[in-house]
Amino acid sequence: MRKHSSFTICFLTLIFFLFYNCQHPEKAFNKQWLGKKLDFEQLQSKTDYYHIFDSAKTKVGSMVFGTFFNDGLFIARDTSQFDDGSFIETAAFRIDTTTMKTKSVFMSMSYGNTSIEIDIEKDNERITGAYSIKRDTLTNEQKMDSIYDYDIVRSEIYMLLNAIELKQGDTLKLRSFVPSGLSVSDITIFLKGKETIKVPYSGKAKECQIISIRTDGKMPNNDIWITKDRPRQMFKFFVPEQKLSIELMDIKYR
Repeated sequence: MRKHSSFTICFLTLIFFLFYNCQHPEKAFNKQWLGKKLDFEQLQSKTDYYHIFDSAKTKVGSMVFGTFFNDGLFIARDTSQFDDGSFIETAAFRIDTTTMKTKSVFMSMSYGNTSIEIDIEKDNERITGAYSIKRDTLTNEQKMDSIYDYDIVRSEIYMLLNAIELKQGDTLKLRSFVPSGLSVSDITIFLKGKETIKVPYSGKAKECQIISIRTDGKMPNNDIWITKDRPRQMFKFFVPEQKLSIELMDIKYR
């Protein structure tokens, strides 16, 4: 009787374990990104609303960045624009949650008399898809099937950086694929320091880590303020070349 009961308990425990991991595949194994342990719980289904400010603290634009899970993918959708209409971008990025690597990128942007549309898929280092650029009445369309030497896709930084822990002295030197320019940028990611800041969303000041991203010029330099409190939120971005600050205004959870 006791042997039968023990068997039943073990069997039920096994069934629960398998059911739980089928419902939550992200829990089934450890994940890494940039060689660092990935805290998967920091990746949430939500929409972040940001305002963009110039050096005079005048609002000049907005950004809406939403993330969610679907069919084994972690997906981000981004809409960024300047209030004067001089720039607008919509984009969608899909990361395979098994490998934590980008699976596809779609981007559509316009500025001045130029519009660009990119629709690509990634298979290891191979990039396939279509690239179109239009200036005035001239359109150049290209089919892509090329191999690039890179470590990450640029969008992964804004989707996953809050889910790893950087310590003082950590320096990550990487090659980042930049879809908008179909180029690869040499970048360095490091912990710049700590600062307690207040953004419109928070209501009160919170301690943040400042993560710096320095590049070779093929993509913008960034400083990113990420809260130490969990869930870790990206409170603020700073783009030094344009002296633009991007501050969190609101979050809506799915």
